[in-house]
Amino acid sequence: MAGSIVEQATRAAVAELYRQAEKGKPGPYVDDEADKGIQGVIVDGIVDMVAVTRAVLTAIREPSAAVRQALRDNVPVDGHEWDYVEREELSNGRVLDPEADCWRAMIDAILQEGG
Repeated sequence: MAGSIVEQATRAAVAELYRQAEKGKPGPYVDDEADKGIQGVIVDGIVDMVAVTRAVLTAIREPSAAVRQALRDNVPVDGHEWDYVEREELSNGRVLDPEADCWRAMIDAILQEGG
């Protein structure tokens, strides 16, 4: 998905609001002037904020370049630099990608906590 993490999260939140609105009452009524734009949305009704939050977290599951760099700058990998960690392909075809794997694991753990 293109755009910054904030843009991705915002688009996911707006999409979830529209999904809830399409389900009808007692869900929210969503109105905007930019045809599902992300700059402003008017919501009237009951919103399932847990669903909105889960949609946002799911949308940002893939790390951006900035997230990858922050992980490289701040998270040690067994005392080694990230640059020296080999990206290797496992027998099941999965490729180890330390920064992305770490970020995805954090998002997945949040999503599995419930709520």
